[in-house]
Amino acid sequence: SIKQSLSSYFEGESAVRNVKRPAGGLIEEELHVLLRGLRGEYLRPGETKRVPFLPSAFHRRLKHLPLAWSTATIERLPGVYMVWVPAGNYSVNLYRVKTADGREGRFWVEREYPHRIVQWEWDEAPRKTGRGSGESSESAGLAGSKRLEYWKLHANSDERYLENMGLRAPAQ
Repeated sequence: SIKQSLSSYFEGESAVRNVKRPAGGLIEEELHVLLRGLRGEYLRPGETKRVPFLPSAFHRRLKHLPLAWSTATIERLPGVYMVWVPAGNYSVNLYRVKTADGREGRFWVEREYPHRIVQWEWDEAPRKTGRGSGESSESAGLAGSKRLEYWKLHANSDERYLENMGLRAPAQ
């Protein structure tokens, strides 16, 4: 079962809630791991799957939605795609997720191991006119990647590793 403990300024939202996880149920936060296929392909090219779906805690909070299961259709588009992100050019598989509330997510997953998600985005539901909001509610692209022994990198001077990937160290 999934448990939510929410404290809110808004009347009626503060509560502890539990919902049972249905067979095959997928929590939105799991998508970033599942679509990478580290335990085997989730979907074959051109395959589609409809699953019970729990929107992310972040999305539910922003939209003031209850803890409740819905559905989503997940599709792996056929073919191979190329995508450019700040970290470089990648050959990727493209997954599309359509939720029952009309949101659409796209995930560009690197074809080669370690199958990183090199880009992803979520678009809000289309407006009643049939057009989208014109904005992604969330999006990201891979800026850089290095395999480092992160448990050894905790000194202030280790911030240079961030700069090597085009990132800035947080202000102190």
